[in-house]
Amino acid sequence: MGLEPGDITATGGMSKAIYDALFNNMKDGFPDSEPSEDVCQSWKKLAYSIAFGVIEHIKSNMEIKGITTKGDVSITISGSTGIADPADHTHSVGLSDTDSDVVFTQNNDGTGLVQ
Repeated sequence: MGLEPGDITATGGMSKAIYDALFNNMKDGFPDSEPSEDVCQSWKKLAYSIAFGVIEHIKSNMEIKGITTKGDVSITISGSTGIADPADHTHSVGLSDTDSDVVFTQNNDGTGLVQ
């Protein structure tokens, strides 16, 4: 699952989770009634702004390290030898090989790999 900020209406993703937490924790500040629609809309915008900022920050700055994976490698090499004494002639060369379960290790700093 990718990091999903949701939208400005806080109907899904991280913005909904943040809005739900804001609503549940701040509704008690309105003892005579529920928060007004204007207040709820502001909380939704705030929730989306927080979610978007957090996710963009994580995506831009997170470093992923120590990633390895396995796979198969096949290689074919073909060509000719160089001319050599004493007969000044060449030979054709053809080699191929496959290796299974080769371990590949991450070779960058991991920045920018999060979606």
